[in-house]
Amino acid sequence: MNERSTQLPRKITVIYDGSCNLCAGNLHWLHRLDWWHRMEALPFQSDEVFERFPKLTRAECEKAMQVVLEDGRVESGAAAIREVFLCMPATWVVGIVMSIPPFACILDRLYRKWAPYRYAFAGRCPVDLNIKKSLR
Repeated sequence: MNERSTQLPRKITVIYDGSCNLCAGNLHWLHRLDWWHRMEALPFQSDEVFERFPKLTRAECEKAMQVVLEDGRVESGAAAIREVFLCMPATWVVGIVMSIPPFACILDRLYRKWAPYRYAFAGRCPVDLNIKKSLR
């Protein structure tokens, strides 16, 4: 057995829209699925985001969810959602399916079409800058 096969999935930091009901609302179930504690989530409205990840811009974060991987790479939109699913034992199969070319392309297009209307569909909520403390 090689070293890679015994390692836990990589850690990720999810940068989401804290004022979006859908984005913020889904964090609770994602944290329940994060059995290995591999995911950290921060609303982009937090100053901490841009201090820790200076390559990110507010405009990118307003446009789509971002995931910062352990190696510093950033995935955005549907690719970011795929990375979230890949890091959790209960959802990694979904992440693999989301990686298959026809699905990846379709999901990316759907995300780009839907994301600008997220407030109309899901509504707004107050930003909780203490979300990390309240979820664990």
